[in-house]
Amino acid sequence: MSVNSLVMELDSMAKLSEKCNIQVPMEVLSLIDDGKNPDEFTRDVLNSCIARNQVTKGKTDAFKDLRKHILEELEQTFPDEVDKYRKLRASSAAVSC
Repeated sequence: MSVNSLVMELDSMAKLSEKCNIQVPMEVLSLIDDGKNPDEFTRDVLNSCIARNQVTKGKTDAFKDLRKHILEELEQTFPDEVDKYRKLRASSAAVSC
């Protein structure tokens, strides 16, 4: 390959790079610089997402259980109001679908 063709290829790459908007996390570049596999970063990010998702699911489940418990307690004390509430929720759910 001649120097001229190399310069032309580099120029072509520079022009194409202006149209390409890829952002690489600094952690990935650091892993590559350290001679490590950049897939480690992807694995760590996915594991972190899975862990946070499990925490969020646990919180959501806890709120669902709390809501159920509160409704059960309210139904014992205020059965008519809870019945009206459930009908209102059912009708608003039907409208939003």
